[in-house]
Amino acid sequence: MKTPEYCEDAIQLAKKITIPSEVKISEKTSIKYGKPRHIIIAGMGGSAIGGEMLRDWLRDESPLPIKICRD
Repeated sequence: MKTPEYCEDAIQLAKKITIPSEVKISEKTSIKYGKPRHIIIAGMGGSAIGGEMLRDWLRDESPLPIKICRD
């Protein structure tokens, strides 16, 4: 199973992402990004096992708390 390698690849790709300081969503409205306080993993289905595995794997790596949305 190559899950650890896939997760490592995902982390390396995520490190390359640039998030803008602001996004314009309409003529008069924009969203300004601040510093995140949590990481939310959503849409994982009823058991949320994939999100729980990722949270456990990143527990020592992430400076932010990782929350799983099960709804």
